[in-house]
Amino acid sequence: MGGEIHVSSEVGKGTEIIVSLHQKLSEKPEKDAEAVSLEEAKKTFYGKRLLIVEDNDLNREIEAAILEDAGFLG
Repeated sequence: MGGEIHVSSEVGKGTEIIVSLHQKLSEKPEKDAEAVSLEEAKKTFYGKRLLIVEDNDLNREIEAAILEDAGFLG
């Protein structure tokens, strides 16, 4: 995809992973982002999976609930 991954780690402090993906911006959006309904978004993401990396249990639960509402698999 023409991206880059950088990893730095220090014992006792943690690990930082940076993933950069180069994407082109379109000249003109097909639809106004605010005009996309929740039902349209659910159709777009229905049955798809997304990896959440979060060390706080409460944040992870909130993120999972929001993504499931958008149609992602739980």
